[in-house]
Amino acid sequence: MKAQSEIISAVVIVIISMSLFGSAYLWGWPILEKKRDEEKVRRVFDDYFDPTNPNSMVGIIEEIKRDKSSKIVSGSEEGAWNVTNGSIIFYKVFRVSPFPSDGKWVFIDGNAAGVGDINVDPWYVIYGKSEPYEDGYMVYYNLTTVNLTDSTGKTFRIEFSPDKNSFHGKSLIFQYNTEVINPSDPNYIIISIKVYPV
Repeated sequence: MKAQSEIISAVVIVIISMSLFGSAYLWGWPILEKKRDEEKVRRVFDDYFDPTNPNSMVGIIEEIKRDKSSKIVSGSEEGAWNVTNGSIIFYKVFRVSPFPSDGKWVFIDGNAAGVGDINVDPWYVIYGKSEPYEDGYMVYYNLTTVNLTDSTGKTFRIEFSPDKNSFHGKSLIFQYNTEVINPSDPNYIIISIKVYPV
């Protein structure tokens, strides 16, 4: 009789332990997943868009503009890219979003005025936004170029010349192309940079 009660007690303890573990797993797993996605979203900004990171797009474009060279920008997260003459947008679905999910662009860094002086103001502005998507959010980061004017009154703008407008990946090649004077306005100079997926 005593042996039977010990077996029953052991079985009950195992069942209670498994129930507690299962409950903790079901409750804790979504929290762990969200924490992981918070880190992934942060890394997207740090790897590709952070102006303080010399290996981000901002730092690399500065370098190739100065050296007339080419460089690769790589990050830890693969996502979708959309490249136009004036902007580069990264987007991907995450379980969390650092932005309100109303689909409106939020200023993150750079030249919010959209114009400025060439030796004073940043040549870029960075925005972010998110929209609800299935069980998470479609998170967007946008690097947009702006017009800068020098002391002689000439206006400069970086424009991207994409190999493909839309692609998927985690690495991009930036290559200095040329400086072009606008035929209709000789004081407007476009610095062309080619963009390729890797």
